[in-house]
Amino acid sequence: MELIRAFELFGPLVGDPAVDAEREEAGRVVQLAVYRISRSLSSSERFIEAAEFHVLCALLRRGPEGMTRRPPQTDEEVRRVLYRALRNAAIDAWRTGERSRPEVELDEHAAELLVAKDTDAFEEAALARCRQELNEASAELEHAVFPALAAGMKGGGAVLLDTLRALRQIVTGEETQDSVIDAIARGGDLRSADDRFRKRVSAARERVLAWLDDPVERAAHHPHWWLAFEILIEELFDPGRGR
Repeated sequence: MELIRAFELFGPLVGDPAVDAEREEAGRVVQLAVYRISRSLSSSERFIEAAEFHVLCALLRRGPEGMTRRPPQTDEEVRRVLYRALRNAAIDAWRTGERSRPEVELDEHAAELLVAKDTDAFEEAALARCRQELNEASAELEHAVFPALAAGMKGGGAVLLDTLRALRQIVTGEETQDSVIDAIARGGDLRSADDRFRKRVSAARERVLAWLDDPVERAAHHPHWWLAFEILIEELFDPGRGR
């Protein structure tokens, strides 16, 4: 499969054998490209691994359209998009202080993959880890972080929590923005309900981004988890890019 086609098809599995077969092949092609391109970066192995993780997660959650404003038309253009994304992610990893963190110990299986230099197996394992950590980070936000933010407010905590849950339901497709506004209106004026919802979203964004920028909170989590938090929170407040 050509890289441009693989880039267009890259995405999560949906349970349809025909679609999933193509996406699995596309995933292998894109992952190999990411791995090869990242090896050309003049950065340490730790920053490169963080960049690979970030780019694969971003692709998985947002899709190719979330990587560039103008869709690439050739394999070479895809490589340029991936190179820029990997380079920026590696710089971000350096800037956010990952250089000061201890090395992560590899489990026995991961160490075997690295020693064997089995690129396909390594990238499959990386993508599986990406999916797992995104799911775990999502659960952590929903069941621990967001309730804690709400509990720490002197007033409006319940509204904050309801707003964040509504945004999550919009991302997952359980609700639409219109249905959420209808529920707020309760048969009343929709324009007023829409205005209230927008104000609630703005307040929730401010609260959550303040938490995301807190160096104490950042230091309490592994960099990979923090990257997952950033992806999920960006998606939360920009549901049009959710998958």
